[in-house]
Amino acid sequence: MVRWVRSGLWVAGFCVCASVVQAQEIPVDVELVLAVDVSASIDGGEVNLQRAGYVAALTDPRAIEAMLSGPLGRVALTYVEWSDTAQVTVGWQVIASAADAQRFALGIQAFPIPKGGLTSITTALDFSALLFERNGIEGTRRVIDISADGRDSKGDEPQVASARDRAVSRGII
Repeated sequence: MVRWVRSGLWVAGFCVCASVVQAQEIPVDVELVLAVDVSASIDGGEVNLQRAGYVAALTDPRAIEAMLSGPLGRVALTYVEWSDTAQVTVGWQVIASAADAQRFALGIQAFPIPKGGLTSITTALDFSALLFERNGIEGTRRVIDISADGRDSKGDEPQVASARDRAVSRGII
């Protein structure tokens, strides 16, 4: 019985050490959340147009060259669609090659078109800011890029500045 306990403790200790080693974060030049408005003011055709624009941009050789031109030669991206709620459409992916960018871009079009609600920029900012936590990536910069077709229509417009300030206080641009 004592041997089993000692063996169990040794294995548990080994597993903890192994998980600490595996927990190292991947260094990238920038962690970028692409937060895209899909509120009710944007119809399905416009959602498809936005997605096509991101796909075209992310697969353009000039954009790929820019993404890979930093000191570390890689970036991390995630794609979020939001209205008065938010959801990750494409999870975090490290882009270190044109093939990586292509894979990410294909993921954008694979997700069903969401049903839009009111426009809550506060929701988009707060949700996006949390995505940097425990993502397994360590960027020299953290950026949220928000696209929207208008003002906050949910009624929390005064809170947008506070949400921005919360993100900035976490080192997010």
